[in-house]
Amino acid sequence: MRLFSARLGLVSAALLVAACTNPTPVAPQPPPSAKLAESFVAALDAEAADPRASAKYLDAIDRAVANGRDPEALATVVASLDALAFREVEALGLPGEQAVAYRSREVMPAVVERLRAAWTAAGERLAQGDDPGVLPVMRGMLATALHELAMYVGQEQAAMVWGERRGCAREAALVAPLDFAALRGLAEPSQVVPTGAFGATYPGARPFFAEVTPLVVRADACALDVNATFSLPGVRAVVVDIENPREQTVFVSLASRSAAVVDVAGARVIRRGFEAGDGAVTRLGRVSLPAGRARVVVRVGQMSDGDQIELDVWGDDGLPLPLRAPKAGDVATVNKASGATPIEITASRSGNETLALTTAALLGLGEARVAEHLLEERGLPETSSPRVFLLAARATAKADDLPDSKQIERLRAYTEKTLVAWPKAWEALVTRAALTERRRVVEGLADALGELGVRPPASGQAADKPAAEKAVTDPMTLTYVAAAAKRGQMLDVAEEAYRALETAVPGSPLLARVDTYLHGRVGADAVKAACAGGTSRADLACMYAHQQRGDTRAALEELGRVRRLRSAPDAFRDAEVGLHVLAGDLDAAIAAYDATPPARRRLLDALGFAAGRNRSDLVRPRLERDQRVAADAPYAIPILRRILALEPDQARDLEVEGARLVSADRAANVMPGAGTAVLRHVERYAVDAGGVLRYLVYDLRRVSGTTDVAEGAVSYGPSIEANAAQRLLRRRIHKRDGRVVEPDQVAMAAQSHSDLSELEKGDYVEQILEGFVVPDAGGQIVVDGPDLLPARTGVREAEIELRRPASLALGLWSHPLLGKPQVRTDKGDEVRVWRIENKEPRRIEDGVPRLEQAVTISFGTQTWANLGRLLDDHVRALEDKDPYVARFAREAAGSVTAPSRALVERVVTAVGKRVKVPGGGELSDVSAMYGTGPQQTTARTVLELGQGSRALVVWRALRELGVDARLAIAETEPFSGAADFPPHVGRFRYPLVVARLPEGELWIDADVDGPPLPPGRVSPELRGRNAILPDGSLVTVQGDASEKGDEVEIRLALDASGVARGTFSIALRGREAQSLADSLDMVVGTDRREMLRNVVLTWVPWADVEDVELGSSEGSWEVSVRAKIAIFGYSQPETRDGKTWLLPGLEPMHLARGFSSTLASFYASRAGRESALTIDRPLQYRVRRRIELPKGATVARAPSSVKVAHEGFSASREGSYKEGVIEEAFVLDLPTGTVSAGEYDSFVDRVRAVDDGFMAGTRVRVSP
Repeated sequence: MRLFSARLGLVSAALLVAACTNPTPVAPQPPPSAKLAESFVAALDAEAADPRASAKYLDAIDRAVANGRDPEALATVVASLDALAFREVEALGLPGEQAVAYRSREVMPAVVERLRAAWTAAGERLAQGDDPGVLPVMRGMLATALHELAMYVGQEQAAMVWGERRGCAREAALVAPLDFAALRGLAEPSQVVPTGAFGATYPGARPFFAEVTPLVVRADACALDVNATFSLPGVRAVVVDIENPREQTVFVSLASRSAAVVDVAGARVIRRGFEAGDGAVTRLGRVSLPAGRARVVVRVGQMSDGDQIELDVWGDDGLPLPLRAPKAGDVATVNKASGATPIEITASRSGNETLALTTAALLGLGEARVAEHLLEERGLPETSSPRVFLLAARATAKADDLPDSKQIERLRAYTEKTLVAWPKAWEALVTRAALTERRRVVEGLADALGELGVRPPASGQAADKPAAEKAVTDPMTLTYVAAAAKRGQMLDVAEEAYRALETAVPGSPLLARVDTYLHGRVGADAVKAACAGGTSRADLACMYAHQQRGDTRAALEELGRVRRLRSAPDAFRDAEVGLHVLAGDLDAAIAAYDATPPARRRLLDALGFAAGRNRSDLVRPRLERDQRVAADAPYAIPILRRILALEPDQARDLEVEGARLVSADRAANVMPGAGTAVLRHVERYAVDAGGVLRYLVYDLRRVSGTTDVAEGAVSYGPSIEANAAQRLLRRRIHKRDGRVVEPDQVAMAAQSHSDLSELEKGDYVEQILEGFVVPDAGGQIVVDGPDLLPARTGVREAEIELRRPASLALGLWSHPLLGKPQVRTDKGDEVRVWRIENKEPRRIEDGVPRLEQAVTISFGTQTWANLGRLLDDHVRALEDKDPYVARFAREAAGSVTAPSRALVERVVTAVGKRVKVPGGGELSDVSAMYGTGPQQTTARTVLELGQGSRALVVWRALRELGVDARLAIAETEPFSGAADFPPHVGRFRYPLVVARLPEGELWIDADVDGPPLPPGRVSPELRGRNAILPDGSLVTVQGDASEKGDEVEIRLALDASGVARGTFSIALRGREAQSLADSLDMVVGTDRREMLRNVVLTWVPWADVEDVELGSSEGSWEVSVRAKIAIFGYSQPETRDGKTWLLPGLEPMHLARGFSSTLASFYASRAGRESALTIDRPLQYRVRRRIELPKGATVARAPSSVKVAHEGFSASREGSYKEGVIEEAFVLDLPTGTVSAGEYDSFVDRVRAVDDGFMAGTRVRVSP
């Protein structure tokens, strides 16, 4: 091992002098003409050849400072500082500092000295009193770079000074959660007003966070933790007051990974959109403020994509303004701001140099997607400079908005174009090698190293002498080789690269980082490497090294040093708690736990330590305070409660009662005819006002048959839509001979209750479950209890108790078999109790909505309005500003520009051609609830892949073209017939688009198998169903009123022997048609012919299909099939003389080949129905049948006409019977829906009337 601490003293001294003294620097004289873009690209070109080249970047910064009002000045400073101090080369696969300043021992002191001189020079120019332009921002960014360098080398005094000059907020008042809809909440007015007194509380997210109290959080090296009080997605406000000493222009900077808006004194200064991606994006702005206290409100829409922000504020002299967190009652005196404008980096000139500078600066701010879009809009011809291709590769990798296959393809193309002009450009070589490494697990790495001229040792070659085609000398390529070889366990290659790197850049931070990555150490060596080995002194590596060695005191001292260095007295509280626990210091552990922000506390650390010492006095109040938001809640709650026995154990009393019931049942079986007899079942639910739900489920049952042993042995706990932790307190078997068996859990068993392998017929299973629940994403709790009466199950005794605050709004439904509950009030809580006794096994009815099938209760705080807000939030998360999609929309529209049906049809057709495989999972209430995280899926993703939600692309393209379009998410099955059934996630899963045109609304159903349906047509399975809109309202899915489903035409000629021959044609328009159209793209030959024959035989099952063909064109949404058929024995003689024939009617239901039946067999098979009937498969068709009779034949008796017209169900049969021709029309329209139990009998009467009418035959008299 080699240590590199010598360079720390050199750099520390430079930073200390820079911070404590203010000598006049000798800055280079600015050139007559700025030519800042040219200056930057010269530096970029130099770095491409030599990764240690820093001088030209520093020269570019000096020029920018000297020409602060130049339009390219800010971009030059941003791009140069990124190269010098901030940029990471992702292709290296090695985390940590990799910018130019860290690549050489000699470069860092030079960079520090020149940046200090530039900061001073900027101050001198600002002191001249001219229009500062954006020079104050440039000065603040220079201080930021110097602060980061000072922290890296561990110089506390320099870090403190440059940290102050950085201008960041060191404390803020955090108000959270304000709203669970993160992006929609940002679009609405702020709950925190910008003027007047700061509140002691603010209205928050209902129902469990209706009132939130601000908490002052302190920054960790300028990073403010926005998840300090609440970690779930949603809106939180970070509030800071500016003490502005005089009227001036104030400059603001926000760095955030999440969507955010910054309002200063009520004026919007900065907006950071969600579409910017998941990187740390820096946005800038300026605003004019009078003297006084101005309130800054930063609202962050956290989507599980980031937990920290940085807010910087500078005056017009580039120095920081005093910032502090407001306290309750503090008054903001500045009531109005003016001139609030964002500061953006744009290309001010044409040419490759300016394009390169603008792209690099955008990347320096984290605006990778903006940079990528800029390059796409400009176009990259083959004649573009290699530096532009290199930057395009950086932007594509950082933007991360393309599918992996497309991203790799584009990165390789840019890299190869770069290498054509710059064959020795290290970054392009490393990027190409990294792409090759990703290609295949083992061979890819070998190929990647081979591209760089490195080969693993051949057979018989010394292991310490890897073969090499050419010597690799530049440090960045050597870094990649060392890291990649380590990943592939080619340790000899890694060591060889490390030795070469040690020769190339001795004593550099880069070498120290590679050394740490390659060489694992323990004990004193680990401490020496982490604490004095040249790696960052601003992280906890040294502390962990002391901890692993067992030196807790040294670890705590190191933790204190890091906090001082970072000016972060509250940072790393979790690590501090762990150290105090290791040291056995309970008081210090509890003190550190209390100082930890609420959402960062871990209950099992300090409180578990206290519980182990039986200190319930320390645990109980903190558990009650923190159990709702702690990092390990709710999983830690039952553990702590059980350890300390914080309340009486109900399991013991239940077990005693269970033993008594088992003994009594052995003497005389209860319900001997039941396959499973539940002797006792108890469910107790208790919801408190803070949103913590506790439940207990006790179940004792006897299993009588083999089926019951396999399927009915256990009662599962409730189904919960929230963050739940369930524990099995007891599960045991009471054998018939009196033994009690405690089963052992079988590891890796396929069955969920494999621990009951000793269970036999006639045994009893006793089980006790306990669970704790806290709100999850969306902030709600929804519970469905277990089914008390599944198949073959009877209940002797069951009780369900629900306790909740009387003021808590709660949706509640109970199965009719439970009866009415007993209701009482207890200490402000409403308590409901349901009891049932001696319930024999019930008849399980089909056609019941899924959620209503279980005999249980369902309750929750969820509302459709809340789900609508989350859906709207999810839709906003899918929006983008991608020129690729805009270009697609314009090309699809062609010459049609005005919002019209023709425009919509063009877009839908174009989307169908580009997206062959439909999806839709991206647009559902499940995705809206749980699909958080950075933006990964957009309309461009779907277009690039050719698969995904067509509805998303149609909606995005129509909006791009100026059409008022919105998404409506439809249900795919009936939800519930009960009006009071609590809203559940999972109801709405199928996306539709509603376009508002001058002529009215137009519904679009695009995510079907096969081609999308024409605008206005909706799948029959969806018509009449509910759909939810982003505003939370429920609407009925509408389709073309003239659409009548499938069209069938049967034309037969009956000969004298009773054989019918003719043609059959059908136009399919439902889901069957869509699935068939999708299959026809892949199925050919005999298999295709068989598919088409099956369509014919579904309607005429006894026919002989002589020929069949597809009548519709390939790719059509409507499938037409034509066939020649013959039906032998079509007519049935009714008299002995054979002169009277009976011609059949038509079965009402045709579902598949060989399956034709009556409606009654499906919907009226059982009388006395107790539950609502769900119709989940629509039947919509029109059949025209023409039968030409033999010569001389006449109709002896025609069937009666049928006409059933009722809301939700209509059918008719009409015919003409004359002149030897029978022409009939059968029409059936039975859409999806729900028939209530009260209306079931009348529905059955209508069904049977249709069956009788459709199937009635026609009697024909033939001539002798």
